[in-house]
Amino acid sequence: MKGAAGSMAIVATILLGACDRDDQQVKVYRVAKATLESTPPPDATMPTNASSPNADAPAAPPSSEKPQIQWDVPPGWSSSPASAMRYASFAAEKNGEKVDISVVTFPGDGGGDEDNVNRWRQQIGLGPVDSVDALIVPQHAGALHFSTVDMAGPTARILAGWTRHEGRVWFFKLTGPPTVVEQEKPNFAAFLQSVRF
Repeated sequence: MKGAAGSMAIVATILLGACDRDDQQVKVYRVAKATLESTPPPDATMPTNASSPNADAPAAPPSSEKPQIQWDVPPGWSSSPASAMRYASFAAEKNGEKVDISVVTFPGDGGGDEDNVNRWRQQIGLGPVDSVDALIVPQHAGALHFSTVDMAGPTARILAGWTRHEGRVWFFKLTGPPTVVEQEKPNFAAFLQSVRF
């Protein structure tokens, strides 16, 4: 027993002596984390009901290109810079008053019609309604089906049309003073009629 205790004392003395040395330093190493093999490929976020790209062409990442759509811009409408939320923007002016025209698209169905219409009603100072069915008027543009609304508040009016096509929803909206919106209503209808994919 005395031999074991003596051996322990010698080991402790050696270790304590090593701790007092000034040339001992702690070294820290950093190792890069390996990438996970389960990371989904870039095109994994593409909607399952979206049309397939040409099989011979390489697939582009979903955010690298705008979805393809065409339309005819009515006379008197000028293009405005698009933004992160808008696919396209236009403006029209009559007698010093302007209307804003926006084209917005989202993947999926874009929420329910009731929520969207009530949000637009709020933008022009109107209260929500329990059912929007009576406000929505169908409009056809060739093979496309649009739902449209025309809503006037105390100082502003909104014309809006939307369609769902190949896994995306497209919103077209004209907003401005009621008198100018009334003058631009035929142009807005023609704009929707000209939409093609």
